Amino acid sequence: LGYTYLYGLHSQEVDVAKAVLHFEDALAKNHPAAYGALGQLYMQGVDDISAQLAADPEKAFRLFEQGQALGDPASLNGLGYFYARSASLLSAVSEQDKRFEKAGEYYT
Repeated sequence: LGYTYLYGLHSQEVDVAKAVLHFEDALAKNHPAAYGALGQLYMQGVDDISAQLAADPEKAFRLFEQGQALGDPASLNGLGYFYARSASLLSAVSEQDKRFEKAGEYYT
C-alpha cells in the first residue's frame, strides 16, 4: 500500500504521509521492501503537502544495510548509491560509528 499512496497508483491520490505510515507498518513486520522504500525517502527527504520528512542519510544507510541483509533489491541499490557517489555520506556514517564506539568506552 505504501507505493500505492507514494505514486498515486490504482486511482489513489498521492499521499506521502499515508505512504510513510504503510512503509513503517511493513518495516515493523520486517517486510524486506519496506527498508529500501523508507531508505529512499530518508535519503532524499520529503517536502510534500501531506508530509515532511527531513533527509537523514545516516538513517537511510542503516535501513539499506538492514534491507540488503534480507535481500531487498532497492536496499542493495541504495547501498550502491552510497558507495558509488557518496563518499562524504559514508564518511559521516563512519564518524558517527566512531563516536558511538568512543561513547561505549565510558559505559563499559
